[in-house]
Amino acid sequence: MFVDDSEYQIEQAERDFTKRIVFEKYLWAEGVDPQRRHLDHLMVKFFDEDTVRIRNGEMVSLTDRDISFTKGFLSRHPEIKPRVIIFNKTEEEYTANLVRIEKQSGRDLVDLFSFYCFEMENAATSPRDLIDEILRAPEVETAYFEPIPVDLTCTDVGNTTPNFRPEQTYHDPAPLGVDLGGCWRSTLMMS
Repeated sequence: MFVDDSEYQIEQAERDFTKRIVFEKYLWAEGVDPQRRHLDHLMVKFFDEDTVRIRNGEMVSLTDRDISFTKGFLSRHPEIKPRVIIFNKTEEEYTANLVRIEKQSGRDLVDLFSFYCFEMENAATSPRDLIDEILRAPEVETAYFEPIPVDLTCTDVGNTTPNFRPEQTYHDPAPLGVDLGGCWRSTLMMS
C-alpha cells in the first residue's frame, strides 16, 4: 500500500521514554581494539528526549537541555567533527516518517538523528580516555568506536542451491510447455 507522506503534518510525537530499555552506559566502552574498531569514528548516541541537533555548525538541544559538557568536549578536541549518520532524508522528512510510523505501530521508536559520528582525521591516540570522557556527559546515552565490518561469507561449503532445471518442464515446446527457447530465439531475431 502506498502512503502519501504529504498528507502528514510534521509534529513532535508524544514519547514515553519510561518503557524503553536502556543499556548500561559503559557497555561498549571496552571496544578500543584497532584490529576490530575504526578508532577515527567515535559513534555517540544522545538521549532521544534531549533532541540534540547540529544548528549553524554547533550542537544544541532543541529541548533546552544543558549540553555544555559535550560542547566543552568538542572545544577540548577541535580535531573532532560531529556529523549526523542519516544521509538519505532531511531531518523534517525523517521526523514526519517517525511520527507516522509511531502512530501506526503504537510504539516509541529510536530517533536516529540522536546518533552522531564524531570523526577524526587520524585514529585517536588515547581511545579509551576519549570514550571515557564523552561518556561522562549526562546527555550521552552511550558511545563506542565504529566496528570494522566482518565478512561473514561462508567459504568452506560449496554451492548448496539445488538444480531445478529438470522440473522446469514449462520451458519445453508445446504441448508440454510454452517453448521458452523458441520465444527467446524469436525475440533475438526481432531485435
